[in-house]
Amino acid sequence: LVREQCKVLGQLEQGGVLNDRLGRRPVLLGASAVFTGGAVLMAVSTHWVELLMGRLTVGIGIGFASMTVPMYISEVAPLHARGSLITLNNMFITGGQFVASAVDGLLANTPHGWRYMLGIGGIPSLIQFIGFLFLPESPRFLVKQRKFALARRVLQRIRGTNADIDEEFESIQGECLTSVVEEQGTVAKLRRIVRSGPVRRALIVGCLLQACQQLTGINTLMYYSASIMKMAGVEDDTKAIWLAAAVAAGNLVFTVVGIFLV
Repeated sequence: LVREQCKVLGQLEQGGVLNDRLGRRPVLLGASAVFTGGAVLMAVSTHWVELLMGRLTVGIGIGFASMTVPMYISEVAPLHARGSLITLNNMFITGGQFVASAVDGLLANTPHGWRYMLGIGGIPSLIQFIGFLFLPESPRFLVKQRKFALARRVLQRIRGTNADIDEEFESIQGECLTSVVEEQGTVAKLRRIVRSGPVRRALIVGCLLQACQQLTGINTLMYYSASIMKMAGVEDDTKAIWLAAAVAAGNLVFTVVGIFLV
């Protein structure tokens, strides 16, 4: 619960301020560092307060990353691959949940295994931190900051030295100019969205899908599936953890199925 609350706070903060002021890349570097620090703190904790602070720190890191990663992908990826890459990001999230459950099962009978379970979570975030040291800022963000020459160089680097980026760069400039004007009149912008039939229907469907997903209690089921198995009568801790891994595997499988259906 603490991690989820901090995740929400992180999403609100980065979405409203940090992404627009600092850029996507610094936020993701910060999120990776925060998550890694939280994982290390949980692994070495000697008191429940330290463990709670580690969970809180990890939750903030997840909150920063969970909205910034799709944003960065959508702004950097070419148009024809944008949807696929964002969907692939969702698949890796459910895949990560399954891998984490499987690792928990393997470490269930290891002395102080819970420390390894929590500490290993910092490895992917450390890899992400190192990876983003070599990745550029989003060209769209650079255009919004009026760093047009740098934005053009970054876009050329991403698309390849021989790619023709003139049309795409002009499109990004036009969209960013429009968005800046619209940000100055948020109420009017929301009014236009609601008045547009297709946009309004898409907005309603998207919001309802997200609401239904959360109201089913899937997050509680995923986080506490091992405890739920124990409450259902499974006496062996290791068996309960592996059954939880089976639940995560089902989540991954049907995420893949959903990708192909969409």
